Amino acid sequence: MNCGAEWDGVEVAVVDWEIPDTPFWRAESLADALTAAGKRAEILYSRTGIIRDTDTRRFKGLWLAQFDENPELASTRLTYREGGQDKPIGPHGAVAGKQWRNTHSVEGVQIDADTFDLSFWEDDMSDAQIDARIVALVKAGAGFGDGAFIRADGADEVYKIVRGQRRWLLDGPTAQKHGMAADQSNVHVVNPVTLLAIPEGSVIDE
Repeated sequence: MNCGAEWDGVEVAVVDWEIPDTPFWRAESLADALTAAGKRAEILYSRTGIIRDTDTRRFKGLWLAQFDENPELASTRLTYREGGQDKPIGPHGAVAGKQWRNTHSVEGVQIDADTFDLSFWEDDMSDAQIDARIVALVKAGAGFGDGAFIRADGADEVYKIVRGQRRWLLDGPTAQKHGMAADQSNVHVVNPVTLLAIPEGSVIDE
């Protein structure tokens, strides 16, 4: 995990189990370690072809990658193919999310497309906490490639993404020297929570 200085503020960590032939106990061990560190490791990100008949109820919810262009969570397929037949995956928790489109470009920004079930957390979380958890589900900074300029909505500080970190540009002239348009037309305005989810690097001061 590359959380950097944001690690202490991370409440939720999603366990990614999608490399073929990786045993499930590795995912369980990671979840146990995260739980011991005080994080809520309740969601498993994977694919049905990886899960197959494995009992994944160690996790409260599943976030499944199915690039079928259907954003409806109810359309999430809970079967895998074997021997030319569809078979149900093993015992599992609730479907917490679906990644229905892989990385694609939206106005020059590379993002994934996902649908999440907010009721999955509504029983014990405030709206602000739910928003923060959704951000935690999204790979921090994944939508902003190296060289992108971002700032939080309502803030003046501009950051540049460098190797997955947000680096604050000391002032306007410095920002323009590094490629920011004078009218900030190439600066992405993001939710403050999204900004904080991206690991922070050192200040760019020259």
